[in-house]
Amino acid sequence: MAAYQTVTTPRTTPTDLAGLLLALRTAVAPDVGIQVLDLQTYTLKKNTPWTPAEIAQAQTAIDTAPVRDDAALDVDQKVLKALVLGLWECIPNPTLTKAQLRARILAIWRTL
Repeated sequence: MAAYQTVTTPRTTPTDLAGLLLALRTAVAPDVGIQVLDLQTYTLKKNTPWTPAEIAQAQTAIDTAPVRDDAALDVDQKVLKALVLGLWECIPNPTLTKAQLRARILAIWRTL
């Protein structure tokens, strides 16, 4: 049965969620999930009951998580947009090879 733990932090900067999730799964358990309620409140979930040591490790991981890099987020959004637009172009032409699709996606990404 899933066990939930709410953790609050004094930090006021947005966290890099991918880095935080990796840190939590390394420090606490590989099945940890996370829900961000606001900049300072996180709900954590795992499949076994939380121990005091795991709660402390989770608190440390959240308090020391890297700050989200908005420039990297912008690049991620552009990559996703290029992928979607490239796949959209394939709908009328499903015979494209993987190499042709990759070339179209890269061409779209470079124009964004």
